[in-house]
Amino acid sequence: MNLLRAFNAAPAPTESHTALVLVAFIVLVLFQGFALWKGQEFSPSAFGEALGVVMGGGGVAALGQGYLTRERARAGASVRPDNPDAPGAGGI
Repeated sequence: MNLLRAFNAAPAPTESHTALVLVAFIVLVLFQGFALWKGQEFSPSAFGEALGVVMGGGGVAALGQGYLTRERARAGASVRPDNPDAPGAGGI
């Protein structure tokens, strides 16, 4: 997974789960840094567990978005669920 992809200005859309995992990882690192600054002892198992939850959640979101993309393609609708204004996406 390319972490800088969320900041790429290319015309290809960025999947929402990529941006969410990136934000969650940054927040996790910031919270851990703050806890260390406040004097809390670093726990590798707790940090790894939290990182696993972030990565697992991103995987589940990617799986769900892939499922939605396939179902929309079968129905002949827009395959970009991140764009509600696309024709056939059901947007207002």
